Amino acid sequence: MPRAEKSKRDELTFQQRKFVNEYLKHGIGRNACISAGYSEKSADSMASQLLKLPKIKKAIEAKEKEFEMAAIITKEKILSEILNIAEDKEATRSEKLNALKLLGQHLAMFTDKQIVQTEKGNPFENLSDEEIMKMAEESQRFKKQG
Repeated sequence: MPRAEKSKRDELTFQQRKFVNEYLKHGIGRNACISAGYSEKSADSMASQLLKLPKIKKAIEAKEKEFEMAAIITKEKILSEILNIAEDKEATRSEKLNALKLLGQHLAMFTDKQIVQTEKGNPFENLSDEEIMKMAEESQRFKKQG
């Protein structure tokens, strides 16, 4: 198959591109199909068919990576700006403190940590069979009374 034909076959139609974009908005194939202009009657089956197509899968994955990269770039930019304020010699004490506080929160430096210790092992291991049976009987009596 000539190269031009293959690339043409791998391209998404306008409707398929719209489906991909709509699917990424809300993650519901049926709604994405309807928004992309497919028939409401066949939206469920069409969504299933489209989501199985390799070129649709590839387009969805590519768009998701774009979104991830944009989020990373935005996060890095914000952190960079906060760091600039924290290191700025002309920034007021209040501005520096606020910037450092934000950086500390980002690094989870100020989270309250609770250390919970539990005893390992079976709490009944030192009891005799008779003691365990007695506890079971008392438990049954308590259930009947309650």
